[in-house]
Amino acid sequence: MAEAQPAHRVHSSAELGGSEPSKGRQIVVAVDRSEPSQKALKWALDELYRSNDTVHVVYVAKVLSPEQVVLHGPVGSSYKFRDNTIEEARTDINNARAWLATEVEPQVKRVGAVYVPHLFVDQNNAPADVVAHTIAKVVAEVDAKYTVLAKSSKTAMEKFFVGSVASATSRLITSGSITLVS
Repeated sequence: MAEAQPAHRVHSSAELGGSEPSKGRQIVVAVDRSEPSQKALKWALDELYRSNDTVHVVYVAKVLSPEQVVLHGPVGSSYKFRDNTIEEARTDINNARAWLATEVEPQVKRVGAVYVPHLFVDQNNAPADVVAHTIAKVVAEVDAKYTVLAKSSKTAMEKFFVGSVASATSRLITSGSITLVS
């Protein structure tokens, strides 16, 4: 089985309105648009952040369509699945950028933290281990002291079949401290 590859970085921190990391602690917070993820970010800012820390926000936006698959049904019939156009993918990426700028950045800057966003894109059906590899790559690159993730709200059956980003990430990160927030 091939090893999961990290998602594709689409914008640098500077393009997303980020700053240069400070000399303080490096904190990585993985986010998506879910409520548990927002709680994890709030917890990191309210409980973990100290003056001079840098908050790296990692967002893997699942916006790209997977390869087209045609399933054949009864004889003579087939089902076609429409892929996103390039324009639709660009729109989704721009929406991800806007979400970071309007929803995440103000929260980080509210506490006075140095804000360094990391935006990646992947297929909309990317498995948990692919997203986890992307987060772990950022954690290693910035030598994070702390990594904060939302605890999965999936059922045991969903975790078994689909996986949990939090669980997969915690298996990959070998340095610093990992906190799962529910």
